[in-house]
Amino acid sequence: MSEALQSPPTPEASALVERIVLSTGFQKSPRLRELLEFIAACSLQNAGKPLTEQQIGTSIFHRSPQYDSSSDTIVRVQISQLRKRLEHYFLTE
Repeated sequence: MSEALQSPPTPEASALVERIVLSTGFQKSPRLRELLEFIAACSLQNAGKPLTEQQIGTSIFHRSPQYDSSSDTIVRVQISQLRKRLEHYFLTE
């Protein structure tokens, strides 16, 4: 595992996430803010440990632990929206 993955979260990474969620592009979307904060927190606190679609579905979208992610695509749809919103943020901010 690389040293970067083993190091603790940097204040810069946390500050960047905070700036993004407070930006105008995320103000009207509490679900995308919550999704970004969750993914960032998991990534920064558990570097190197993969985050699964199932974990996101149960934690953020309140699906049961047994839900079928192949028929319920909410996580994939919302991740796609999050990527678009992040791309817009980094192109305009």
